[in-house]
Amino acid sequence: MFEIFISKLGSPSVQRNMLRAIRHFTKFAKGAGLIDDNPAASVTRAKMKKTGGFFTWTEDHFAKYEAQHPVGTKARPALALYLNLGVRKSDVVRVGPRYVRNGMLHNFLPKKGERTAGNRITVKLFEDTKAIIAATPVTGTETYLVTSFGKPFTANGFGNKMREWCDEAGLPECTSHGLRKLCLIRLAHAGYGAPQIAAVSGHKDLREIQLYIEQANREKMGSKPRPRSNRLRSRTKTC
Repeated sequence: MFEIFISKLGSPSVQRNMLRAIRHFTKFAKGAGLIDDNPAASVTRAKMKKTGGFFTWTEDHFAKYEAQHPVGTKARPALALYLNLGVRKSDVVRVGPRYVRNGMLHNFLPKKGERTAGNRITVKLFEDTKAIIAATPVTGTETYLVTSFGKPFTANGFGNKMREWCDEAGLPECTSHGLRKLCLIRLAHAGYGAPQIAAVSGHKDLREIQLYIEQANREKMGSKPRPRSNRLRSRTKTC
């Protein structure tokens, strides 16, 4: 019964979410003695395609944004904060003087961590980041990023503004979350291990961090000079 119902749902993600809900209910029902067996335990669903998530910025994208939004513009501190702290959109809008002590983002609990008992992070602000913030004409007393009315951004409101800034820089494929990914890949390129990167990003699952390390390793291998093609051929002796 559940197998047929799940298979008729529109997309793999809808099937996944519905099956999760059904399994939670049937597990409870079995534990309460309302049913003898869990009929949803063996139900299968369509597999989701791996998309790689949000588009990851490259150093070229970074350079284009930097050229379009020089130091002193409202768009520049956003770039600096993302690449310095590796935070999510829901957190970059909260970062400000109230969380900074002695040049460090101190004991900061990411928004996602409030729901999942996540890790607090303590990250040093780069000198460049501090200089960019200081050169920005308008910042907030609680948050560095503020709207045209001097108020802190909401996460969605900032996402819209970041979309505008990226479009102005000719980067329609880029999003704010892709900057977080670039930050973590930079750390992997610098030789940071998974626990060290997680100390910056706040990740609890180190398997997610490993994806960034693997991408950095692929980029390193791809940039190494290759032997000339004639050297790859085996030499044969002539009589």
